[in-house]
Amino acid sequence: MSTIKYININNNDVYFLACVNDKILINDNYKGMLILDSELNMIDAIEIMDDLVIYSYYVYQNKILLYCPENNNIVFLDVESGKYIIISLSGFESEIFGDVYELDDDKIILATYKGNFICIDLLNQNPKLSYYNGTGTQVQKDYDILKNYTVHKVFPDVTRALVGNEELCLIDYRKHMVLLERIKQEQYHDYELMNHCLVKIGENNINMTNCKNEVVLKPMKGYIYLRAKSLKVNEVSYIITLASCNDNAESCMIEKHFL
Repeated sequence: MSTIKYININNNDVYFLACVNDKILINDNYKGMLILDSELNMIDAIEIMDDLVIYSYYVYQNKILLYCPENNNIVFLDVESGKYIIISLSGFESEIFGDVYELDDDKIILATYKGNFICIDLLNQNPKLSYYNGTGTQVQKDYDILKNYTVHKVFPDVTRALVGNEELCLIDYRKHMVLLERIKQEQYHDYELMNHCLVKIGENNINMTNCKNEVVLKPMKGYIYLRAKSLKVNEVSYIITLASCNDNAESCMIEKHFL
């Protein structure tokens, strides 16, 4: 698989990568976000706050919620307009949000590792967090299923999860089906699902399995892979990779490949 395009970014400790519709998001050091178009052109730089650290994220239409527990807040960012709202986590510091959530037209319900459910009203101009009675909701059903496993990663958009200990299995947790088994963790530190392919991300290679043809990506000399995400533009799928320079954490490379 050849690289279609790549860019180098310097003087920036990039660790975060996400794709929202046809946009690519990376952190701008520890102060905000940079937004790239599908051709890897920088189109916006959004300053949010000092010492910003992003733990995880949730995508909602053309918006993204950045979970930042070290900053005691969630950032609700509109990727198209660049406008954002900071939602305080005050009163919820003891909760840790997981990967299981449910999106409605006007709210997101997040499951926590304690088994509680927290709701954010996304249409409110000043959204706040509130505990939510999850009884009977899909997010509560999903949580009750997944709490019986050792979960490595959840892909809620397609109701899949990687579970297990030394060897992993890919399951459809709502259908109670094992889709792939005996997945060796080896040197991989992250996983994604792209076009039904399981993408295993390691520092020295990215391996795509369960595809028509197994594909392995190698980083450029002197770089290690951190993240990989899928990007779809006009029905064409790509894989976007983030690699960091071995000798300089503030130098990285963003690559675009056909998927």
